[in-house]
Amino acid sequence: LDNKKLEEARPYLDYLIAEHKSNPEVMINVTGSLGKNGYSSEVIRLTADLYDPAKQDARIGMNILRAYNELGDYENGTKLLNRMMLLNRPDLREFLMSMSNSFDAMRAKNEQQVVPTKDSKQTVVVLEKPVWCYGLADTQWVEPKVNSVKKIGFMTFANPRIETESHTEREDDSGRLSRSIPLYLQEIFAYSTDMQSVSYFPSVVGVGPIVVGKPWDKDFLRMALKQYKLDYLVTGSVAGDGENYEIAFVMINAVTDDVVVDKFTTTKGNFAEDFNANVDKLYNRITGKEHVELDESVDAIYELPSEKLTLHYLTGLGQLLTQTFIENKISDRDKMWGERNMINWYIQLALGMPDNAIPYIMAVSGAARSRAYGTQTFLEFRNQIAGLVANMKGNDKVKEHLVKEVARIYGLTKKV
Repeated sequence: LDNKKLEEARPYLDYLIAEHKSNPEVMINVTGSLGKNGYSSEVIRLTADLYDPAKQDARIGMNILRAYNELGDYENGTKLLNRMMLLNRPDLREFLMSMSNSFDAMRAKNEQQVVPTKDSKQTVVVLEKPVWCYGLADTQWVEPKVNSVKKIGFMTFANPRIETESHTEREDDSGRLSRSIPLYLQEIFAYSTDMQSVSYFPSVVGVGPIVVGKPWDKDFLRMALKQYKLDYLVTGSVAGDGENYEIAFVMINAVTDDVVVDKFTTTKGNFAEDFNANVDKLYNRITGKEHVELDESVDAIYELPSEKLTLHYLTGLGQLLTQTFIENKISDRDKMWGERNMINWYIQLALGMPDNAIPYIMAVSGAARSRAYGTQTFLEFRNQIAGLVANMKGNDKVKEHLVKEVARIYGLTKKV
């Protein structure tokens, strides 16, 4: 093999596999030598059908995954990857996640984007509570309290730089922000005011959320304001390339019929500071208060993300919304990719903000969604999520409820 004489090596390889396929050292050496010398197709031919992750050395599987990756066979590679992820081996996780990212990138490049037709059914997905409340069996302990007849709504932001009217989960940074910003504003107003706070996402069934390429027409916004009996409606636009952003907040007041537009530009490095300053400005227009005021008592559940991780938090909200669309059959589950990264993202958020309860809730909610719509991904993270909740500090009330949720999701005893 080192001398690139594959045909001469084949009889020996066939003999080794036929007689010694149960010997892990033989399998490791055969797959490793073939892969090292560029014979990935031979790795698959000789060993792929023989390998059982539950019974054989993981190093064999790693070599087979490398071969699938080299060949660009993301479909079979993903099938093996899913089986290996269920081993719940911390020592393999970094390698398996890198393979998962590679296969997802191949899939995104090769799969055609779903485009709505004239017969496609349009709908509006309405979330009456924060997106991370969904998926939990019991939400009374975490839902915001509404003590006012006033109602504020938040609608998908426009994305001026897109070319199509609607697209599926495959999107860019500003595409995600067009939906995660309304979710973020919704939860802020839900926990800092006594108004009912609701978000609205125009969608195409079987395709996903509609993201328009130009700002919503003001007459359309006035119609939505009346249709949903809102006192305020907030939307806007967001465009960005991952480094620079142009964002506008648009607020319409039912009483005055005024439409107020606040525009600002920012960069990735200054995003949190500039974004939060404009959230405060919007908050002042609606409540009269100078900045967002949250309950800071010991039992308070909601708090804002750290400035350092604000963009990451917004990404997490957008990913939970994607799972919500899948769970409610608005988007096609088979067209979803990157689910493994979604759940891992929530976990990393919790580790990055250990004193903030919300990312812990996001992680449990994400796993619950995976279970609800029937993928096996949540099982791959059983140990991580159980350990995350078990080691949670600060809010015993949240921890107690999340322990029950984890036990329900994974069929564990209450004691994690």
